[in-house]
Amino acid sequence: MKDTDQLETLLRSFYLSSFVRNYQDFAQKAEKQKLGHIAYLHELAHTESTERQSRRTERLITQAKLPRGKTLDAFKLSKQPSLSPGRLKELAEGNFLDQCENILIFGIPGSGKTHLATALAREWCLRGRRVLYATAAMLVQELLIAKRDLRLNQLIKKLDRYDALIID
Repeated sequence: MKDTDQLETLLRSFYLSSFVRNYQDFAQKAEKQKLGHIAYLHELAHTESTERQSRRTERLITQAKLPRGKTLDAFKLSKQPSLSPGRLKELAEGNFLDQCENILIFGIPGSGKTHLATALAREWCLRGRRVLYATAAMLVQELLIAKRDLRLNQLIKKLDRYDALIID
């Protein structure tokens, strides 16, 4: 077995997929630019970190089960006149989640409540928060099924692991 094969096997065993994909290209680049070993490793580690963060964010968004296309950029603030741009930014940062505070969004049908809630949830996912979106009917149904199957405690523990539950 060649040294490169052994190295790639070892890197895979450490789950360093970005290292496996990039180490040869980065080595050539480091050689051309006369970078030292530390700079070479820093470049590899930075790329690994960036890719991991990106994959984690995508996983958080997927696990949140958010409706597609609902972003803060697409949200029309005029539909919620009582919400200021400053307050919206504050909510998007999600610091209130650390204090286990709730937010309630009220309004007439078509006023953008779901859009706002899911757009905020997406922002929280981008900031590394675990979020779950569910309709009230779906959540109640899931709770009743868990109660019937004597696994209500398990479901509640699962729900408790989320930083935010968006109940529409």
